[in-house]
Amino acid sequence: MYHQPGDAKVDADEDVGIREIDATINEIKRATIDDGKDVNDHPNVDVKEHGGRLLKAIETLQKARADIAREEDNPEVHQLRHRALQHLDRAIRAAKAAHAEWLKDMGR
Repeated sequence: MYHQPGDAKVDADEDVGIREIDATINEIKRATIDDGKDVNDHPNVDVKEHGGRLLKAIETLQKARADIAREEDNPEVHQLRHRALQHLDRAIRAAKAAHAEWLKDMGR
């Protein structure tokens, strides 16, 4: 995710979201057994408007959360998964706050 020009409050919320996404990725990497997939392969987001990018980020974060929240058989990764979910929840809240600020700034 990268910043587009906007309100300082939106930028602050985005910063929180980015930090939490990075923390989530680190927890997932620590919990993952190498399955041959490229962990650096990130899909491009094809949305031009800043608000649309935030909505797409929220949607993607929620999908990631659903994937990670599935039942885990390996008890050794339960703590890592729990921490990853906490980071994702904070990232989702931050992205939603940034989107709400963006809407307010746009008069919507």
